[in-house]
Amino acid sequence: MAVKRFIGREAELARMKAALRGDAVGVVLAGQFGIGKSKLAQAFVDWAESNRYATQWALATRSTATVPFGALASVDTSLDNLVLRVDDAHLLDEASAELLYELAMGHTAFVVLTVQRGVPAPDMVTKLITHERMVVVDVPALSQPEVDRLLADELDGHVDTVTMARIATVCGGNPLFISELLTAGREFGALRMSHSGWTWTGPLRVNTRLTELVGLRLADLSEEQLTVTRLLALGEPLDVKLLRRLTSVETVDEMLGRELIVVDQSGETTLAHPVYAEVIASQIGPVRKRMLLRKLAEALAATGARRRDDALRLAIWRLESGPSAADDGASRELVDGARRARALFDHHAVERLTRASLTCGGGFLATVLLGDALYWQGRHAEAAEVLRLEPPRQATSEELMEWATVCSSNDFWGFADLERAENVLRVAESRLAACPERERVTAHRASLQAFAGLIGDAVATAEGMLESATDDEARLRALSVAVPAWAHNGRPAYAAEVGEQGMARFGHLLEVRPLLIGELVAGQAFACLWAGQTDTALQLATTGYQHVVQARDHDLRGIWATLLGRIELARGQVESARRHLREAVSLLRPNNREGFLSWALSGLAVAAASVRDLAEATAAITQAQQHSRAPARIFDSDLALAVAWIAAQSGELTRARRLAMACADDAEYPLPEMLALHCALRCGADCGPRLAHAATKVDGRFATVLVKQALGQDCAAEFGAMGLFLYAAETATQARKPQAAKDWLARCEGANSPILRRNTALTSREQEIAELTAHGLAAREVAAKLELSTRTVTNHLASVYSKLGVTGREALRTLL
Repeated sequence: MAVKRFIGREAELARMKAALRGDAVGVVLAGQFGIGKSKLAQAFVDWAESNRYATQWALATRSTATVPFGALASVDTSLDNLVLRVDDAHLLDEASAELLYELAMGHTAFVVLTVQRGVPAPDMVTKLITHERMVVVDVPALSQPEVDRLLADELDGHVDTVTMARIATVCGGNPLFISELLTAGREFGALRMSHSGWTWTGPLRVNTRLTELVGLRLADLSEEQLTVTRLLALGEPLDVKLLRRLTSVETVDEMLGRELIVVDQSGETTLAHPVYAEVIASQIGPVRKRMLLRKLAEALAATGARRRDDALRLAIWRLESGPSAADDGASRELVDGARRARALFDHHAVERLTRASLTCGGGFLATVLLGDALYWQGRHAEAAEVLRLEPPRQATSEELMEWATVCSSNDFWGFADLERAENVLRVAESRLAACPERERVTAHRASLQAFAGLIGDAVATAEGMLESATDDEARLRALSVAVPAWAHNGRPAYAAEVGEQGMARFGHLLEVRPLLIGELVAGQAFACLWAGQTDTALQLATTGYQHVVQARDHDLRGIWATLLGRIELARGQVESARRHLREAVSLLRPNNREGFLSWALSGLAVAAASVRDLAEATAAITQAQQHSRAPARIFDSDLALAVAWIAAQSGELTRARRLAMACADDAEYPLPEMLALHCALRCGADCGPRLAHAATKVDGRFATVLVKQALGQDCAAEFGAMGLFLYAAETATQARKPQAAKDWLARCEGANSPILRRNTALTSREQEIAELTAHGLAAREVAAKLELSTRTVTNHLASVYSKLGVTGREALRTLL
């Protein structure tokens, strides 16, 4: 599959053009195999031709290298203003290399060379490349945005986020490898169009063409050098000292000199490109693979396996190198590896290691870890079966805590049974004396209460732990629950402040409990948003999102993308929100982790409706209702308001107001009530006094400004200062300040709302009938929706036509 168009490289191309206009004798494009050097050279030559330069092209190969002047034999050097492009100049024969040097130094031709890094070149080519009047242009891997553009271009459509990340990781920004991997995916039927775009299912597989391409790069390696590549393909990254002990110092240094392997600042060694590992590993036979893995495991064990990920690597290598003795040592090794895999959210690895541990006498902790792995994979019935027995009498405090946490989570999220989950926690508490593990079990109860929508109970439990707990981890767990719960309970400003203090207090737990720290930061971002500190909220969410992207944790990335999209949505940045929420939906769909899929889908529905994409909005809200998980009542209000907003954007303002007011009536806590009333106000409800009263029960700048809006005051500048640009545009519109409204709306990425569409020449009833008519409804359909007679609708519509100076439905649709 050929790359369809030139992606990126604008800066490199600009340097080449400047070199031709200046006093340089040529440029050399240096980079990895397949990185796009030839394509960049061709783009430059095309530009040169369009600027009246003569051009010639030569390709050096291993075959032409055996013939004097073989590569340059057909080049016409008599042309004026000659630009000579030579691909793979490192493969030139000596005579061609000398001629090339003379052409450049004699100004007969401006030479454009492509060379592959780490490959020896003839002396005259090296002399030319290093000449002070040659411009060396390093051609790097494509950036992530450029990879995204390339994938979208090659596949002619949206690419699932997980698929995009997997391809980018394996191909490392190499355009040729990306193109060939996509071809392989289609050949094997692994790359298919799904509801979330192009999706790769199953393992990434390489085809014959990709294997041949990598084979060209790895040609002429000795057996010792091939052993280095095989060890790295199976075990990278490897400590360079360990690799040298397994092979030899000389061999590793030779590979580094040829740039076939790289070593980072910490001494970790990898193959020069991720796809090399895929190709090389696919060619290692099962017997040799077991032998090499056993060699790796023994060498790592001899070092003491002291680094953070060594326990996992050692366990995996032991498991894959073949049967081992069924003893306590082997079981402990596998459990230690499973615990590290769990910390990295690699639930499939946890399952493999714990099942293997249980076959060689693994204890109760292995059983709990297996149940946890099944729970996170959404296999709740299997997890329940594994965890069905209560802990043995000799279970440690840690094992009791782990069992209670996993079992109660599975009961709550898998079977929507809060009562049974609470019973599990009580059993554990009754068997645990006063200790850190008991405090952590109680803090977990607060988390389940919060997700169940029992905000008051969650606050009481969390605050009790914050006052009495002595264990920092238990206090951190409690605080990560308390911060968003306080926000729901009308104290977002207080929650944001305490959350910031908590980060300073518990930051030392980041290495050992990154998930809990992440939950606290997410809660703080949520509190900051509704306290009116939206810049801080956006910064926190962006940082959290970027962290999980780098960690390649797709489950957590889905949650952070949801939070980031929700914050962008509140700020009026609806297209940015739609992009992140689509990503979140794609990531969360497989497991619906902690019920966040419904929250992501309802947010996507609001974002789509805000740009009047009612087809996507309707599809998203339907899916949100289907995926709404019974125990997660905390998201119910957002789901209901999304339905109301879609109604408003569809022109059904009466229904929208009714739905939003019902949501406010059902709200049990101050923040959801205030947000529901604000939605109703934006849909035209006469609820200003009630909103003003509700906002007084919520602290923070946002609530203070809402009071002013509810009382009819112009507070557009204050909304804008908080980063709430759509609200600012709406308020400026109501204040009849069209230029200010236009300025704020320019920052809203095409957002639309009932207030912005409101025509002051029409009554509210006329406006609604006009919008429904513009959406294509006949008079009788409008009458049915609004519970009016068809005659009344027709009369109102005649008044609309008269006031707006239009004569029919098409003109009305165009105007609105």
